[in-house]
Amino acid sequence: MDMHAHITPATADDSAAIALVHTASWREAYRGLIDADVLASLNVDARTAQWQRTFEHGRTTVLVVKEADVIVGFVSFGPSRDADAQPGTCEVYALYLLPSVWSRGYGAMLWDAVVRHERESGRTHLSVWVLIGNERATAFYERMGCRTDGATKEESAFGTILHEKRYLLSV
Repeated sequence: MDMHAHITPATADDSAAIALVHTASWREAYRGLIDADVLASLNVDARTAQWQRTFEHGRTTVLVVKEADVIVGFVSFGPSRDADAQPGTCEVYALYLLPSVWSRGYGAMLWDAVVRHERESGRTHLSVWVLIGNERATAFYERMGCRTDGATKEESAFGTILHEKRYLLSV
C-alpha cells in the first residue's frame, strides 16, 4: 500500500474522477458477468452527471482514496434502502477502485473508513449488495467480515438486469 494514499470526503468537483473510476471498474470487474455491449456503452460523461446529481441531493456520503492526489477509488454509503433492514443499518451503495490499483489495500482502507464513520454515528449494521458471480467482490467482503444473509434481488441498471446477493456486517 502506498504510504501517500489517503482518504478524504468527496465533493461535487470530484464527480468526473469518480465517474472515471466507476466506469473503468465496471468494465473490468463485470466482464463476463454483464453483456459486453452494455459495458462498452458505459459513458463517463453520463456517469459524471449522475454523480453530480448525487452530490446535489446530499443524502449519500462519498469518500475517495487518493494516490499522489489522484482519485483511484471511492465508496458511497447512506441509509439502507432495504424494506427489511434493521434500524440503524447503513448500506454501502458502491465501492470501486481503478483496476490498476486493485489488491493494494485501498478497498480495505475505504471499507474501514465506512465502519469507523458508522460506529461514530451510532449505527449498528452495514449491508452491501454484490453482483452474483463477482467472486473478487465476494472474497473481499468476506475478508472484511461480512456474511451473506441469503437475500437476493434483481435490479435494473444501464439496460440490463443485475442479480445480486446481500452481505451484512455488525459494526
